Amino acid sequence: MKDGVRIKDPLGDHVTFSYKTQDQLGREVHVAAHGYVKDRSTMEFREATHREEKPDSTPKRAKPGKPAKVVWPSEDELWEAPEIGYGHLG
Repeated sequence: MKDGVRIKDPLGDHVTFSYKTQDQLGREVHVAAHGYVKDRSTMEFREATHREEKPDSTPKRAKPGKPAKVVWPSEDELWEAPEIGYGHLG
């Protein structure tokens, strides 16, 4: 997003993962990470990036005829996936 307008990501197609730590829960902020893919058919990851914290209330671009939403979903729209939270130090 640039100046409040959504633009095509120069790094290409990606999957967005948004997450919170325990500390971020009380501060109403989150972190978004992008997993860039080689192509849409295989969804094979080629690189990843993450951003600094941003407010949950950050607005999305409104779709024609629909009210604007914010980037962090409401409780009833939230999908939790704890089973994918694995990692290691290498």
